[in-house]
Order: sequence, then structure tokens, then C-alpha cells
Amino acid sequence: MNINLANVKIGLALVLLGLLFGIGLGITFGINEEMFEHYIAQGIALHPELHDPNSPEKIWRYAQRAHFHATGIAAFSIGLLLLVSASNLKHSEADHSNID
Repeated sequence: MNINLANVKIGLALVLLGLLFGIGLGITFGINEEMFEHYIAQGIALHPELHDPNSPEKIWRYAQRAHFHATGIAAFSIGLLLLVSASNLKHSEADHSNID
């Protein structure tokens, strides 16, 4: 089987960038979770009128969701890109000259 990645290289680059973002967030969470919690607390302290007592947990959960979604969507997209690359579908040169 011959897989040609030339047609999907831009998409593959974007997907790898998203995957690196998601993995980077996960690594950073693991190494220094307190940094994120402190950053969230600073933001809440700057604008207390915008937040309720549950804001720190909500904001932290959204940061975790960014990590989960970035890695999950990127991994699924890599699979789709490789499936498209390995498929036998050919680009058709349809005649569009008779379209009014």
C-alpha cells in the first residue's frame, strides 16, 4: 500500500499542532498545576464582580476541557487524514463547463 501524504500535509501539520497543544497542556498540568490555580485566582481577584464562589472550579474545568478536546479531536483527525490518504479515491476532473 502506497500512502501519499502530499495532499493532506497542511491538514496534518494543523492536526499535529493541535495535538502538541493538548499534550503540552497535559504535561504542564502535571508538572505545575498550582501555577494554573494561582493564575485563575489572580484573574478572579482582579474582577470579583464577575465571579461567584464556584468560579475557580468552573474555570479550572474549562482549562481541562481544552486539554481533553485538543488531544481527542487531533487524534481522531489524524486517523481521518490517514484514512483519506490510504483510500483508493481519486481526484476527478469533472467537466464543469456546462454549468450555467
